[in-house]
Amino acid sequence: MALSISQKIQIEKLIDEMENRNGYKSNSINIATGRAKKLKEHGFFLEIFFIYSQVIEHDLKLTIDFYNFRRRILLLIDEKDIYKDVNLRSDEDMPLGALINVLKKLSLDSTMLRRLDMFNELRIECIHHIFDGTKEINIFEEKVRNYLQGSDFSILIKSISKVQHDATLEIKKIVLQYAKN
Repeated sequence: MALSISQKIQIEKLIDEMENRNGYKSNSINIATGRAKKLKEHGFFLEIFFIYSQVIEHDLKLTIDFYNFRRRILLLIDEKDIYKDVNLRSDEDMPLGALINVLKKLSLDSTMLRRLDMFNELRIECIHHIFDGTKEINIFEEKVRNYLQGSDFSILIKSISKVQHDATLEIKKIVLQYAKN
């Protein structure tokens, strides 16, 4: 099926929007990494963890947005969406656990999803209990430091980027397939 001019324009706008969002992500990561380096010099691992919590939350929202872009493009070209029954909502106020649950419905990398659950458990412990007197801050900060410097965290960050990259490639593949016609 050949695409109409209107479809092509709408798809181009969606691709541009997706690429712009990806650019914002790169900028956010650069800012977060710069802040984290400064904090690390002074041993502020809890604060680093809070920064990366926000980065991961935004990354997951962006990942869900990519699947929404994919859905909108498939709808424009009248193709089936294997995720049509999945609610791809990612409101600004959604907590990290809810975002993870959306990704689970997409049947993404199960290892990444387990790592996200582990990260979220540590995040909940950190946010809700660090200053309530139930945790010794120095001991907890050591736990966070070990986590951030361990392989689980770096693998988590890489796997989120890979899922986003794969989603982007799939979208471009769909668009190229229909652009040929």
